[in-house]
Amino acid sequence: NLLYGATTAEVSTFNVAGRGYVLKLFNKQFFVDEEPDRAAHEAAVLEALGGESIPSPSLVGVDGDGSICGAPAVLMTRLPGARGVRAEHAGEIVETAARMHAAGITLPWTFRRYAAGYEMRPPEWGSDVQIWTSALEIVGSEPPAGDSCFIHRDYNSSNFLSTGNRITGVVDWLSGCMGPPAIDAARIRLDLTMEGRSEVAVAVSEAFRDLHDIVDPYWDLVDALDWLPVYRGFEAVDEWGDPVQRRRLEGWMRGALERI
Repeated sequence: NLLYGATTAEVSTFNVAGRGYVLKLFNKQFFVDEEPDRAAHEAAVLEALGGESIPSPSLVGVDGDGSICGAPAVLMTRLPGARGVRAEHAGEIVETAARMHAAGITLPWTFRRYAAGYEMRPPEWGSDVQIWTSALEIVGSEPPAGDSCFIHRDYNSSNFLSTGNRITGVVDWLSGCMGPPAIDAARIRLDLTMEGRSEVAVAVSEAFRDLHDIVDPYWDLVDALDWLPVYRGFEAVDEWGDPVQRRRLEGWMRGALERI
């Protein structure tokens, strides 16, 4: 069965002897050209996670160069549950992040911005140029001092599996790296905000404040700017989103600027 929604790979599931597996095939050439070791990267993260108190798939095998599968691929166990989170999952989302950040895992990959190396400017649809110029100036400055630790890097709501009121797994570890833990807090909260799920976003924000206080407006702004498809050129950025998405993103940025 093919799973839909993946951005960088073709993901399918199958069963063998009553056990479920997931095959991730990195056959989208743009992303392979951008990061040829994607399969090896995710396999290394899954291997490092083995035995840790983080609900994640177990690595079964990897074809790092695509010589077996025709494209780089990772085979892993399938976890139970459906994608997505609700407000009642907020505590578990934050507790899982805290365990991950304290796991002591060390990787050779380090955090880099999705928009790294691209020249940024306010998009044509920006309703308040000052918001954008302030955000670009702040993000272009030296980041705040802080510890670097193991992070998921793409800690968004679609990368959680849940059953009822319980989180059953965190998936899609191909961006796992060493970096600022606040970027994980930013990504899950911004993702929920952009989906219009303000009730869940507020619950997660409150849980971070109470359980794992790592929220930082600087990294909130970094993640907001990284939300834009800058890698496709500013023509794509100027056409990005509908009016509702644009208002949500600018509202997020305005809130972060007010907290700096």
